[in-house]
Amino acid sequence: MDCLGSDGLAGGESAMDAVPGASDRWRTAPFITGWCQYNLGSSGADLFVQGSSQVTQFHVSMLSSDNFTSNPATSSETAAFRSANVNAGYRLRVASASVTSGTANTLNVDLQWVNDNVAPTYLVWKAVLVLRSTSTIELPLAVDLRNVMPDGPLEDVETLPLASLPTGNYDLLLRVNDAQSISPPMNLAMQGRDANGNYLLGTLQLP
Repeated sequence: MDCLGSDGLAGGESAMDAVPGASDRWRTAPFITGWCQYNLGSSGADLFVQGSSQVTQFHVSMLSSDNFTSNPATSSETAAFRSANVNAGYRLRVASASVTSGTANTLNVDLQWVNDNVAPTYLVWKAVLVLRSTSTIELPLAVDLRNVMPDGPLEDVETLPLASLPTGNYDLLLRVNDAQSISPPMNLAMQGRDANGNYLLGTLQLP
């Protein structure tokens, strides 16, 4: 769709409303747009302020920034322009994590995934749980991060087989790998990323 910031996307919103299911298509495919030259409508709304709200309304993943006639000038325009670009796409994090040792060499995992931005990721990522001490083991998770939507958390509850490891305390880390091995591990909206893309969740004691 064209003309972000213009009233009704300069007719784009009406065109989308006329196609059944189009307004919900963002859940499975990215919404891509670009700024309008100026607001072509009659509301008088500021292009950048209205565009920022439209990024949320239409769940925009990508937006071009080379079409507007005048650069953001006021503080409200500058803040809205930044907000539109920062909030577009996805921003995932783990809001809570519970990992306990189970019976028969298993781990019970309960992770709550949250998307702080306005759209999901549409690529396949592979989340990995890492136990690190003098011995290290990586356990792939089954969660499909394409299902972490901006309108609610996703709870991932899994039981993972665990090979025999020495008794002791292990750092518990999380990494999200590109399934195609093209991009580096996903940057999560969390602190504590190490050089390999791991995020420290806590410590696990194995009996």
